[in-house]
Amino acid sequence: TRDAGDVRALQEVGADVVGRKGTVYKALLTPEQLKALTVLGLRIEVLRSEMEEDRRRWAENDAAAAAQLATSYYTASKFDTVSPPAGSLMEHLLEQYNAHPGICRLYNLGASHDGAYDIVAIKVSKNPDVVEAEPKIRLYGNIHGDEKGGCMVASDVLDTILAGYAATPQDATAKRLVDESEIWFIPMGNPYGNAHNQRGNVSGVDLNRNFWGPGGSGAPPAFSQKETQAIRDLTEAATAAHPKKRFTVSLSFHEGEVCFNSAWNYTGTAPTDEPVFWSSRSGGNVTLAPNGLAKAYQDGCTSPGFWYTNGYDWYQTLGDTNDWSYGAWTALDTTIELNVAKSPPASQIPTYCGQHRQAVLNYMLKAFQGIHGVMTDQASGAPLDGTVTANCTASAVVPVPHLYKPVYTDPVAGDFHRVLQPGTYTVTCKAPG
Repeated sequence: TRDAGDVRALQEVGADVVGRKGTVYKALLTPEQLKALTVLGLRIEVLRSEMEEDRRRWAENDAAAAAQLATSYYTASKFDTVSPPAGSLMEHLLEQYNAHPGICRLYNLGASHDGAYDIVAIKVSKNPDVVEAEPKIRLYGNIHGDEKGGCMVASDVLDTILAGYAATPQDATAKRLVDESEIWFIPMGNPYGNAHNQRGNVSGVDLNRNFWGPGGSGAPPAFSQKETQAIRDLTEAATAAHPKKRFTVSLSFHEGEVCFNSAWNYTGTAPTDEPVFWSSRSGGNVTLAPNGLAKAYQDGCTSPGFWYTNGYDWYQTLGDTNDWSYGAWTALDTTIELNVAKSPPASQIPTYCGQHRQAVLNYMLKAFQGIHGVMTDQASGAPLDGTVTANCTASAVVPVPHLYKPVYTDPVAGDFHRVLQPGTYTVTCKAPG
């Protein structure tokens, strides 16, 4: 690109921007989009060797699935607790539920936009039928249908926690996460895209542009698709199966690069929670904050070439999961780009799951860092649906004073969980009335 007009041209033709280095943007284009951008005079290089490599990987994946290999990508299906299809995500989650019924619950969050598949979730907690005063954590993968590695990493972390909790002696990390938090795994957020090996859903909509965002939606109108409505409603709408969930930390898994990508994605302005990610950020370069979320991930990640960035400093997106989660509900949601390749050969699943496993667990454990409490009505003792704001007045690692974004209490239990850096804080609790 030469200027901001070139970037707007990419956005206006609907180009799928998947990466940026300096002034060079990498995007997925239809022949029509390629022609339109060529007419505008943009300098374009078609990555033919990379396209051929993608085709080779897809063929290998198809062959692996056909051969029913022990290591293969989970497939999409309807919600079925009686006889789920062999090799499906539903089959795997049902097996885990049956093996650990005391700490797991299965949920159908809703059908895909075409109605042919369901978005399946599994909740893990010591008392899964009780809303307790504990942080809620969300792992969300395969939002882009051709990025299937997110499904496998989310499932691998689930398996690791359940195995560790059942072990003798119990794994300390698994025990703390199960006993002291509530974890929601949504490994396959775009089952239609997974089944058809395409980025978007049945409507061709990029679901990671269809959320509400402070800067608008890149695939408007926001939440027009059933898949994004399902994720929204887990937080914003109480259902017969579950109340509203105020997630403390969350991760959204993607592929196409290897990096850690934090909010904001729509603007270069620093979010008020930047100190829990970076000590400094300038010119696209970041310094990881001690005790921060990015540092926790770095301490566990062994993926070669993995790097760290603020989303907007990489490239701008509108209406993505991070900006909705943080902008609307203060959930500290981060995009993790797992692999340079989208859905690498199935034989590599154990490798990249192993590279990210401890990093994801480290990030999840950050839900326990900071200030926690329960906000109740002074007269009746009833839990309150309100907000909690922390103002840092003294700290060795955070410039003061620093006012953090308010977090929301759980509307059922009244608990709040504010991830913070070490320091001294003034805390203000508010609720209507």
